[in-house]
Amino acid sequence: MAVSAVFFVGTWYFPHVGGHVSPRVFPRIIAGCMFFLAALLTGRSIVERLRTAPDKAPPSSLRKTIERWWRIVAVAIVGFAYTQVLDSLGYVLATAPFLAAMVLLFQEKRWYVVTAVSILGTGLFYGVFRMVFKVPLPRFDLF
Repeated sequence: MAVSAVFFVGTWYFPHVGGHVSPRVFPRIIAGCMFFLAALLTGRSIVERLRTAPDKAPPSSLRKTIERWWRIVAVAIVGFAYTQVLDSLGYVLATAPFLAAMVLLFQEKRWYVVTAVSILGTGLFYGVFRMVFKVPLPRFDLF
């Protein structure tokens, strides 16, 4: 919720353009949705903790904690690598492997699900941002 609040506050510094929809609108919608969904997850987590008695709580193992942190670090590394290759490879060639890596990091093992998410997700995001919002996306030099 804090990250979405920071993003929302950051939109105050966007330029105001009159006559049509301001560039502030879309980031504010995204920040608002992020805040709302984070609040739902926080509420759900609190309710689950209150519902589970301390004596019934499953013991947390060091291995599970290390796996969780490993995934968080791996997501950060993959995200950083994506931002570094995006300009040179272009949006389409960089996004499909990025989405596949994200799906794998969230423990999806079925190859057809990983492939479908990476291909359909890349196409959907390309269509929304390039065709609908007219956002210029990085392109591969050979295409």
